[in-house]
Amino acid sequence: MNYQKDKPIIGVIGRVVDNKIAINDEIRYVILKSGGFPTLIMPNQKNKYNNNIKKLKNKEKKELRKIVDNLDGLILQGGNKWYEFDEYIYKYALSKDLPILGICLGMQMMCKVDVDKGKVKDNTVKNNTTINHKQNKKYVHKIKISDNTILKKIIKRKVIKVNSRHGYHVEKLNELIVSAYSTDRLIEGVEYKDKSFVIGLEWHPESTFDDDIYSRRLFKKFIQICKR
Repeated sequence: MNYQKDKPIIGVIGRVVDNKIAINDEIRYVILKSGGFPTLIMPNQKNKYNNNIKKLKNKEKKELRKIVDNLDGLILQGGNKWYEFDEYIYKYALSKDLPILGICLGMQMMCKVDVDKGKVKDNTVKNNTTINHKQNKKYVHKIKISDNTILKKIIKRKVIKVNSRHGYHVEKLNELIVSAYSTDRLIEGVEYKDKSFVIGLEWHPESTFDDDIYSRRLFKKFIQICKR
């Protein structure tokens, strides 16, 4: 750890929103409430982030590695789009076995990087099931958590209710394993079994932190691992 008073530094990859780099304030809040210190990781390329972004240069990659080297944990927050910048940070953090929590779009990016290793091109598809997974409600559906997973050890329940705000889902995995399914069999959780804490969630536990015990368990365990 590298922050005074035993607070681990948690990097949050910024999302590009209307030409601004943003962090979800709920993410900032839950990191602080769980005992961590949030810091925003911003793109370090000079060009604007749009559909014609240049590839990262070696100098830019080196700068990103230095940033990650000073983190105790990493959160891949939700959003609408990710870039090479996001993938590079995630891959480097993964190689260091840094604790990582991916949320919604963040989980989808984890899965895309994962299947790339197996030469699978497309693993994110539009939802088309009996459940409307894009609703602004506290709880939308139940998920079933797989046995013998890190997620199950943290949650300590087989079935819980979650919110849902995603229009797309992932279908294929390579090294990641499925840790949770929705009742209509969409993948809701993924993880690496051989990592200390690398978990992806399709729902948003940061939105129910104050009044949902399972959301608090997730973030507090994440911060606890980051302190080691």
